[in-house]
Amino acid sequence: MTFTFRRQLTVALENEPGRLAGISGLLADAGLAIEGLCVVDNIDKGVVRIISSDADECRRLLTDQGHCVVESEVLAVSVPNERG
Repeated sequence: MTFTFRRQLTVALENEPGRLAGISGLLADAGLAIEGLCVVDNIDKGVVRIISSDADECRRLLTDQGHCVVESEVLAVSVPNERG
């Protein structure tokens, strides 16, 4: 098991079809990988937390698209994929 600190970016998205696909495609087109993703939704908005392969570029892309991006440092834990 390994522990590292990573930069997590948080954005709010309208809870509408295609909004998450839109930012996922934006990152993919720029060659960025989504290494961690968490989505919490409610009726009209969703909060998306992303850990990407390049936090600076991800932040720039999302900001250029008009998203308000909040950045925080999180502890990432890598665990083996095995039973038990």
